[in-house]
Amino acid sequence: MKEIKIFGKSECARCKSTRNKVEHLIGKENLNVDYRYYDMEDLDDLTEATLLGVFKIPTTVVLVEGEEVKRWEEEIPPSEELLSLLQE
Repeated sequence: MKEIKIFGKSECARCKSTRNKVEHLIGKENLNVDYRYYDMEDLDDLTEATLLGVFKIPTTVVLVEGEEVKRWEEEIPPSEELLSLLQE
């Protein structure tokens, strides 16, 4: 199982761009991936961020079989790199 977790805040423009890019890529490429956005202002979502050691926004984490394989902090993931990780 492949997962993408994005951590951000609603007023963060880079967070919105990251979220839009990932959602567009998943839909366009019809990827079979579990995707979730975590709002760092929500207590439950903040708990998940703490468990993964997320302290900067936006942070995008790609997991395969529950293991972290790639993380981008304070940047928008490059489409080609993200796609290659999700299509493997």
